[in-house]
Amino acid sequence: MRELKVHLRAAGAADAATIAALSDRSRAGSRAGIRDASAVDVDAIAATIADRSVHYFLVSTRAGQDIGFAEWRWVGQRAARNVSLGVIISDASQWMQGFGAEAIDATIEEIFYTHDAHRVEFVTASSNAPMIAMLARRGGPVLDGILREYYYVDGQREDALLWSILRPEFDDFSLALPDRVARREDRAQLIERSRRRIAEYIASPGSTAVGLMAGAEPSS
Repeated sequence: MRELKVHLRAAGAADAATIAALSDRSRAGSRAGIRDASAVDVDAIAATIADRSVHYFLVSTRAGQDIGFAEWRWVGQRAARNVSLGVIISDASQWMQGFGAEAIDATIEEIFYTHDAHRVEFVTASSNAPMIAMLARRGGPVLDGILREYYYVDGQREDALLWSILRPEFDDFSLALPDRVARREDRAQLIERSRRRIAEYIASPGSTAVGLMAGAEPSS
């Protein structure tokens, strides 16, 4: 199984100061998908975590160094289950090493398979050539459009690219990732092992409340 470079940890209100410190608005190239520039205030971040309007994951290396964060929120019709995703790798020494790509992939996997989203969208600055090179490939997300002069960075206006990926597309893409397939197979094996053990357990009438109610002796 492939060893991932990053670890994601769901952030709580106590992590608001860390998220604020990791926020870097000085360069569009250091992030993908963060749409508003207000998320640098500790109290504001803590409030969004508390009311669950924004969800955060801290991104750290395997050595435990926090190098960025991912944030996501529900957008549009709730019944449509659409999510806007953003990722920042704030430590410039960690750029161009695949940390951002892994953080995006792991967060999308969490959003689809734990929170049952259907569509995940995110934006990238047109100057973010490494991120665009990663995204603009077969099997990756779809380019939905161009947001003209969306960013204002270093005194210049810059276009943004809007990308999205649907859950069925991500499912198909997952088939090409052996580590993810292995994780699913491992989970399936554990579920089957548990199913067999429970079947053996409830075969004894005295092991369930229904059996006891019917007069069975408690299982020893």
